[in-house]
Amino acid sequence: MAFTAKPDTWQDPSHLLTPAVVLVFVIGLMVAAIVVPATIMGRARESLRRKAMNDPRFRDLLEQDLLTWHDPVGNASYGPL
Repeated sequence: MAFTAKPDTWQDPSHLLTPAVVLVFVIGLMVAAIVVPATIMGRARESLRRKAMNDPRFRDLLEQDLLTWHDPVGNASYGPL
């Protein structure tokens, strides 16, 4: 961004404020759209297993769901368990 700036921009660096804010916003969107969901999905299996081990009612609900669950695409095993 700095290399493509015109010479008058170097005289008044406040002209770079808008592009810098846009760049920070785009990076924030990328983090929010890619990094955060990937982190949550990566930890989902552990969280689900921990909850199933500690909560008998939740485990019963999972076992009931397992009886009627089928993979809509292929023959994968049940969910993230």
